[in-house]
Amino acid sequence: MTEPRTYAPDSDGGPPRSTYGMPPRFDPTDLLARIAAGERDPGPSLVPVEDRETGTPTGAALWTPGTDNAIIGPRGSGKSWLGLFSAASVMAREGWPVFMLDVEHRPRRAYERLTLLGLDIDTILSRFDYRQMRHMPDSIELWVEAEVERSVEVYSGALVLIDSRGASMARTYAGGRLTESAPDADLWHTRYVAPLLDVGATVVLVDHTPKGDAKARDSAGSLRKDAAIQGTILRADVIEPPTRTNAGTFRYWPVKDNDGWHDEGRAVADLRLAPDDDGLDARLVAPSTSGSTAPSTPARPVRAAAVWRFIEAHPGANVTAIRKAVSGRGTAVDDARRWLVDHGHVVPDGDGFEVSGEVPEWVR
Repeated sequence: MTEPRTYAPDSDGGPPRSTYGMPPRFDPTDLLARIAAGERDPGPSLVPVEDRETGTPTGAALWTPGTDNAIIGPRGSGKSWLGLFSAASVMAREGWPVFMLDVEHRPRRAYERLTLLGLDIDTILSRFDYRQMRHMPDSIELWVEAEVERSVEVYSGALVLIDSRGASMARTYAGGRLTESAPDADLWHTRYVAPLLDVGATVVLVDHTPKGDAKARDSAGSLRKDAAIQGTILRADVIEPPTRTNAGTFRYWPVKDNDGWHDEGRAVADLRLAPDDDGLDARLVAPSTSGSTAPSTPARPVRAAAVWRFIEAHPGANVTAIRKAVSGRGTAVDDARRWLVDHGHVVPDGDGFEVSGEVPEWVR
C-alpha cells in the first residue's frame, strides 16, 4: 500500500521524506566532464515539419530528444492526434519503440489512428508498447527500468506518450487520488516523468485544458504542471475540424520553450488530415504565417470583413455558425475565415474563433 505523503522529519530522526516515503535525492554532476565532452543541446529533431507547398523538410521539428514536453488544449483541438502522429513519426523515421500510457481512451482508438497514419501491423506490434492504465501503480518504476531503459540502450532512444497528464494524476493511486494542487503536480512529475528522463527517454504529455476557463488554466496546479516541463509546451487549436469524410487542420502554438527553438507568438506547425483511398493523408507542415519564407500573401477575400464582424459580435462562433450567418458561397466564407486566421485578425478558440487585435482598417 502506498505510504502517505509527508514532509515532516522521519520518525528515526533522519532527513525529511518526500512523496511516497522516498528520501530526497541529489545526484552529483560532473560539469567539467560534460563541458570537456562538448555536450550541447541538440535542438529539436524528432517529428520534422515539412514545407506546406513542396513537402520538403524545413529543418524544423517538434521535440528535442531526451526532454519532457506537453501538448495542451481543449477537447477536440488535436492534442491526441499530434501525440499519435509523433508516435508514428518516431517509429517510422527513427526506428524507436513507443510506450503509451493511455488513461482516457480505448486501445482500439490508438491502433486505428496509427494505421490511418500509415503504420503497418508489423511495426505497431513490434515497436508500440501500449498500456491502458486504470491507475498509475508503483510498479511503473520497475517497468521504466526493465523496458524503457533497455529500449534506449538497444535503439538509442524511446518515446513515452502519456494521455492524459490530468487523468493519470487522478488515478495515481488505486485507493486514492492526487489533486490538481501545485504540490501534487510537482510530486507526480518527480515520481513518474523524471525517471523516464533519467534513462534517456523522450516524453510527451497530453493534457486537457477547459475551453475558455481562464481561472482553471491559471490555477496554481496548472501553472506548476507547466513549470515542471523543461522542454516544449505546444497549445493545440482547431482550424478546420476533420471528420471521417472531410479534411481538417489543427494548429500548434508554443506556450513554453525554455531553449528558444520556437519563435514566441508564431505557430510551430499545422497538422493537416485528409481522408484518401489509403486511409488518411497526414502532413505536419509549416503554417503560412511562420518562418521567413512564407508563401506570397493572397488578396483579401471579399467576405473577410463580413466574417470578421460576425466573429466580433459572436465570440466563439464555430465553422458551421459562421457559414450559416455570413451570406455567400460556403467555400468563399471558408476562404475568408482562413485568410483572417493566417493574417492574425482572428484566432482559434477551442472549436470556435474570436477576433484578435485592433479593428482592421478595411472593416471600419
